[in-house]
Amino acid sequence: MIYICGRKVRVLTGQRGKEDQATTQTVRICTVENLIGKYDYVLRLHRPHFTSESDLQNQNFKSIEDCVKHLQEKYHAKVEESPSTRAEATYEVSKPNTSTPEKKESTLWEIKAASVVEDTINQFLLEFINFPYLHRREHSIHCELYRLLVSRRFLSGNYPMGRWFSQLVHKEWPERSQRLGKAQRGTIDLCILSPETLKSCSLQEFLEGQIEPTIAIEIGLDYNLKHLRQDSKKLLESHTNHGYLIHLIRQNFTDDFDAVEQFVLDKSLNLKTAYARLTSSQAFYKLTNGMEIKRMQCPFL
Repeated sequence: MIYICGRKVRVLTGQRGKEDQATTQTVRICTVENLIGKYDYVLRLHRPHFTSESDLQNQNFKSIEDCVKHLQEKYHAKVEESPSTRAEATYEVSKPNTSTPEKKESTLWEIKAASVVEDTINQFLLEFINFPYLHRREHSIHCELYRLLVSRRFLSGNYPMGRWFSQLVHKEWPERSQRLGKAQRGTIDLCILSPETLKSCSLQEFLEGQIEPTIAIEIGLDYNLKHLRQDSKKLLESHTNHGYLIHLIRQNFTDDFDAVEQFVLDKSLNLKTAYARLTSSQAFYKLTNGMEIKRMQCPFL
């Protein structure tokens, strides 16, 4: 996979392991969202008029349209999909859609996976309240939640990825794009991929982290409201169907906790939140499906 004018471009020749026998080739140019599977253009080439990613990258195109024109003129490529063909099809079969874009509908597997993840996060949160110093630093906390997730039967096991295998739970998964002001793509603390996504991806897409996770989790330990907002922005920009924001605060940490708790209770956030704050005598907390901040006597007193 390469980038042309900021767009991901894939050149696919036949099936995996059968490139030499293939008679056709496709060039797929992603939409501005740069999500694998969502393409502005799909062009088909026939042998012997095949191209390569290195050839296209060396052309220094000024626009995506220039790239399409180059493929048509030099390689006799046929346009199978384009913005104009999709617009015509939409006009013929349906009325214009003026509603606000919604998240794609969750599959039964996603719904079950989200339920398992929420139960695990709630268990993790209550264990943190009981043993707040079991881990010294945040990365160790990440490893603990990772351990709990992979111990769940529904999320365990190895799944096919072409001729390879991988697992569903991953740590430090790359964000889908580089955020403004960042020198490179950041990472999401923990994510869960679906078996279907793994099955349909290539090894290169996996290694480069070009797969959109089904579930994304950000965890903050002893951070302030500003960091909490940054974590929420990262999750929202990942466009995952199921984003979880976990905010953990141990005693002797100061912040505007009224604003923090108002933030984690905000229903318009479009994320599920889990929260625990410890003082010298009490624990304030919210589970993933909680509607209010609850309190309890600190169990370690």
